[in-house]
Amino acid sequence: MSSRPIGFGQLRQSIAGKWQAPLLLVAMVLLAAGLWRHRPAVIPLRFDDQLAGVEAMQKGGFYREAGTEIRQLLEDPERTPEEVVRLRRMVARALYQSELPLSDNVPENVSGILYNHELATKAGLAPTASDLVEMADARLWLGQRTEAVA
Repeated sequence: MSSRPIGFGQLRQSIAGKWQAPLLLVAMVLLAAGLWRHRPAVIPLRFDDQLAGVEAMQKGGFYREAGTEIRQLLEDPERTPEEVVRLRRMVARALYQSELPLSDNVPENVSGILYNHELATKAGLAPTASDLVEMADARLWLGQRTEAVA
């Protein structure tokens, strides 16, 4: 057994076809890293944009979905008191819109209209004319005619 030095031709034959797989792996890792680096940043929605989405759901007649979205927004511990008050008014409006076309109103929902409007008013949000109409209708639906017209 003699140890002969490997010639250039033999070296070339022994590594032929074996360098492509590691190079492909390195290229794929670099491509993935580049794509990861250039992904768009996640920008959280502003509160006003979230409210606009809820209003769009209400206008479209998706009261249940709007109520679920409002509930999730209310559960967020980072809400400011002003945002909570605005959400309370939105809850009252969503309940009112869902009860308006019904001939037999759900007493829990009607009470919810009054409760949420009263919370918003107590927190300093002045009631609008539509809020007053909603509260009067809710009192009529509960059979409180005297309080409704007062």
